[in-house]
Amino acid sequence: MGAPQPQRPPAFTTAGYRHVLQACWLSPGSPGCSARAGAYTRVDSYPKLSHPLRMIMKAVQAAEPTGERLNGMSNRDLMLRVQRVAEAASLRRSDSTRHKCFVSYHVADVDEVTKFLDDFGTEFIPRSVGVTEEDDFVDSADTEYIKRRIRERYLTDSTVTVVLVGRCTWSRKFVDWEISSSLRHDSLNKRSGLLVMPLTSMNNTARLSDRIRDNWFKADPKESYAAYKAYPSSASCLRLAIDEAFLARTGKADKVDNSRSLRLANATC
Repeated sequence: MGAPQPQRPPAFTTAGYRHVLQACWLSPGSPGCSARAGAYTRVDSYPKLSHPLRMIMKAVQAAEPTGERLNGMSNRDLMLRVQRVAEAASLRRSDSTRHKCFVSYHVADVDEVTKFLDDFGTEFIPRSVGVTEEDDFVDSADTEYIKRRIRERYLTDSTVTVVLVGRCTWSRKFVDWEISSSLRHDSLNKRSGLLVMPLTSMNNTARLSDRIRDNWFKADPKESYAAYKAYPSSASCLRLAIDEAFLARTGKADKVDNSRSLRLANATC
């Protein structure tokens, strides 16, 4: 008796994309699902997808507007799924010298962020779930409390924050909060290094948020706390950039400027 044949997914439509995304992310061991760093898809049915997860997400985004919910999933759900990709990529390599990095991004860029984590997740230990409206502290008027909670909940065991910059990242209040919390230093929660990189769609240019510009000076990078680098061309380039940001925690601590108030709302982009 021959081996059972994989169940074919629905037709090659947006509904089919959704079925594949949900079925294979939630049950990666299902027949017909193939995993490369957690980028699960029915490759037996869709052989032309060069980067399956990115293509799936782009199809869903094209069909349904990006907001607090994409394809019926909350931002938290999307981030948790991205984290699965990141963790799977990280497991492809065992290296005790890697740094724990928190990845801050705008959820509208989830396809590019996922590809970055899939391609380079071997070079650090990733934390990619960040602040959303579901957090119980986001309506607090106490900004120090907000930053402390972000540090405790999302950044506690990370030493470098990597900000992946897309077209509208500069305008997002939660990205600003994550950066400010990364720069915060107290007796319990140490400051993180700050590495800023534009995503590939930005062609190595990007509009930077005010808080990043407070800590990175284009005319004098050596006097800047933040490290601003082009999108990595290789794993070794990324490792060097992360190391530089990590060393700045002590070597450039006097360059930190976290005096700006937290952004209160998203800006129009």
